[in-house]
Amino acid sequence: MRTELKFITLIVIFAFLFSCEKIEDRDDYRRPDWLVGKLYDQIVAQEDLSSFAKALELTGYDTIINVSGSYTVFAPTNEAFKLFFSNNPQFGDSVTGIPQEKLQEIVKFHIIQNPWNRVQLQSLNSHGWITDDDHPINSKPWSYKRQTLLREPNEKYYYTVDRGEYIIVDSTQSDKFRYVYNAKRKYVPIFFDEYFKLNFLKFDDYEFYFNRPYEAGNIYFANAKLGNEIFGENGFIFPIDRVAKPAENAKQLLSDDSNGNSYADFLELIYRYPEFTFNKEATFNQEEAKGGGQFDSLFNLSYPELLFDIHEEEYKGNYALATMSHFGLMAPTNDAYQKLVHDVITSGSGFPHWPSMDVVPEEIIRIIINSCMSEYPVYRTNLNEGFYNGRNDRITIDEKDIIQAEFGSNCTFIGLREPIVPRAFTSVTGPVYLRPGYSLFMRAMEYANILPAVKRENADYAFYVIPDEIMNKDSSLMIAWDPIDPKRYTMQAYDRTQKKVIYMSRSVLSKRLLNQVGLVKPTGVGRKEFIENLAGNYLVIDNVNNVAMGSGGPNCYGYMGDSVIETHPIKLPEPADNGTTLENQAWFKFSKSTLFALISSHTGFYNLLVKAELIDPKNYAFTFISEGDYYTVFAPTDEALASARLDTLSMEDLRSVLQYHFVRDVLIFTDGRMPAGLYETARKDESSNEFSTVFSTLNLDPEIDYIDILDAEGNLYYRVDEEEGKTNFMATTKTGDSNKSNFWDFITTGVVHEIDTVLIK
Repeated sequence: MRTELKFITLIVIFAFLFSCEKIEDRDDYRRPDWLVGKLYDQIVAQEDLSSFAKALELTGYDTIINVSGSYTVFAPTNEAFKLFFSNNPQFGDSVTGIPQEKLQEIVKFHIIQNPWNRVQLQSLNSHGWITDDDHPINSKPWSYKRQTLLREPNEKYYYTVDRGEYIIVDSTQSDKFRYVYNAKRKYVPIFFDEYFKLNFLKFDDYEFYFNRPYEAGNIYFANAKLGNEIFGENGFIFPIDRVAKPAENAKQLLSDDSNGNSYADFLELIYRYPEFTFNKEATFNQEEAKGGGQFDSLFNLSYPELLFDIHEEEYKGNYALATMSHFGLMAPTNDAYQKLVHDVITSGSGFPHWPSMDVVPEEIIRIIINSCMSEYPVYRTNLNEGFYNGRNDRITIDEKDIIQAEFGSNCTFIGLREPIVPRAFTSVTGPVYLRPGYSLFMRAMEYANILPAVKRENADYAFYVIPDEIMNKDSSLMIAWDPIDPKRYTMQAYDRTQKKVIYMSRSVLSKRLLNQVGLVKPTGVGRKEFIENLAGNYLVIDNVNNVAMGSGGPNCYGYMGDSVIETHPIKLPEPADNGTTLENQAWFKFSKSTLFALISSHTGFYNLLVKAELIDPKNYAFTFISEGDYYTVFAPTDEALASARLDTLSMEDLRSVLQYHFVRDVLIFTDGRMPAGLYETARKDESSNEFSTVFSTLNLDPEIDYIDILDAEGNLYYRVDEEEGKTNFMATTKTGDSNKSNFWDFITTGVVHEIDTVLIK
C-alpha cells in the first residue's frame, strides 16, 4: 500500500511540472512595459550622456549603480565634458585620457546616495523632508548639502612631541607618524532660490565662488546647472552642464600651492594643535587585521582648541547637521602672515612687543588661527556687510585683498594678501596680549573669559592693567599649570586672611577683572570723576593727584591683599580703537557697605526714618524701597534736622519729607556727568490716585565738582560741593546666590551725599 502511494505521488508531481508554463511567460511575472531601466541603462540611453556613461564603465560604476542600492546621479553632458577638456588639455579630449584615480574621483563626486527628485532636493531640513506638520523652525529647507560617494583615503601624518604635546610636521623633520582614519565622504552643495532667501544672500554670492551667474528658478550642483530629471528604476539622473570639480576640504586647500599661493605658514600654526585618538574599531576592521596579517593602527584626528577640524568632512560626526552646516576660512598667504607677525605681534610694531613668534604664548596663537575662521560660510554679501569670525570679532574684507575663493567641502575658503588682525590686538586689550610684561594678567583674562567684553566695538573704555612685575612681587594671583596637559591651567590666589592658597573660580575672577575696566575714559576735568566699570561698580579718579582707585579707597597690594597702596596710572602708548589702556600698580578696592549701613551712620536721619516706620531696624531693611534699587540719597546732618524740627511733624508729613531725600533709579555724583533736570524722588505726590502713582520731583543741576539743588523757579536752593568725607559715599548690593561666598559678588546701587539742610517740597 505504501509503495502504491509513492508511485501515485510521483505521477502527480511529473504531471504538474510538465503542464506548467515558464515563469517568465506568465503575464503576472512578465516585466511591465512601462518599467524603465536602472540608472546606468537610462544613462546609456541618453545620447548626450555618452561620455559620462563611458566614465562609469571605465571605473566599474556602471555595474554598481545598475545592480544594488538607490542613487541620484548628476551626469555631465557631452558638452560639459568638452568644456572640461578645453580647461584641462592634459587629459586630451576623451575620458579615456583621464588617469584612473582622477576619473574615480570625478565619478564618485557626481553620485549621491538615495533617490532625490527635483522637489526633494529643495525640501530637506535636519529632521528629514519637510512636511506640513513640521514645527516652523524646521519647516524651511536649511539642509542644502548632500553626501557624495567620494571618500578620501586614510592619511599619514608625521609628528614630533614637544613638552608632551603633538605637533604635525613635514616628513623631513621626523620619522614618527600616525595614520588618520577617514570615515566620512565629501559633501557637495545644492543651490536653489530658497537657500539664498533663507540666508539673506544675493544671487551674485553664488558667482563669487563659482564664476558663473546664478539663474533664478534653477538648481545647481556645485558649479553645474541641473537639467530635467530622468527617472530610473533605482533613482534619478540629472544631466548637468559642467563637470563639477571634487571639492577640497580646508586642509587640502591650505596645502595646495599649485596656483602660486602658499599658506604654509598659517597651516604650520594649525599643526601645533592636533589631538590623536586611537580608533580601535577602525583598526581591527581592516582587512589585514581580519586576515591575521600586518596592519597599521588608525587614529582619529581633531583640533579641540580650534573652531573646526580642517580635514574633517562631516560636522562633528553628525550627518543631519553636516547637511546644513559649513564653516568659513580666511587664510593669510605667507606674506600676509609675516606682515601680521612683523607689524603687530613682534617688536617690529615699534612697541615693546614679543621679540619673536618662538616665545609667543599659545593663547595668542589660538587667537590668530580662530580669527581666520568662521562658524558659517562667508559670501560676498558678508564681506561687505560684515560677519563674525571664530573669535566673535565683527569683520569686513575688501575684495581687492582676496586672491583666491573656493567653495570647499567643509568650508568656504578665501585666500588673503592682507592679514586679519584680531580685535584682541587692536582694542584696549592689545598691550596685555602683545607685551611680554602682562602675560599673567593676559592668562587671567583668558581663564575668566572676559576678552569678549573688553574688546567690544564702539566703546571708550579705560582699562587698568597690572604688570607681571607687580603681581610676581605680591604673589597674590598665580597660575597652576595642569601636570598632564601643559597647555591648560587654573588660577590660584593667596588668601592672606586664611593664610592659604585657594583656587579661583572663573566667575569670581571675571568679576574682579571687570572691576578694572571703566566704561568711559577720564576727562581730566574736575577734582574727581566717578566712572562706572564693567562689573557694575565705580572707579574714583582723583585728577588733582593723578590717582585712580575703587570706591573702597586706596588700592589693594595683592589680589586679596589687606594692605593699601596709592597708585598713579600710566597711559600705554599703543593706539586702541575702543578706549585707553593704563598701567596700574595695584588692584582696585571697592566698598561693600549697603545703603542701609551708610544711612545708619547718619544717626539723626536714621532715627527719624525709624520713627516714620520707613526703616525696620530689627531686619536691617527699608520698608519703602528695595535694597537692590538704585538711589541717590541726600542725608541731612543732625544739626540741619534739629533746626528743621522734623520731630514735630505728623507721621504722614514726616514720611513725605524724608522720602523727598531719596532720588529714584539713578546715581548722581559730583562730577557733572548727569544732565540737569527733574528727577523722581521716593515721595508720592499729591496728584497720585488709586489708579496711578506719581512721584514728586527734585530739580537738580549736576555740575563739575558740585550738584545744585534748585527750587521750583530754577533758583539755587542748595549746593552740594564735592568734599572728602561728606559726599559720594557708595553703597553696594550683593548679587547672585546669597548663600554662596563670593568676595566680588556685588554691584554699586546707591550714593549718599551729606547736606547741611533739609529738603522741603
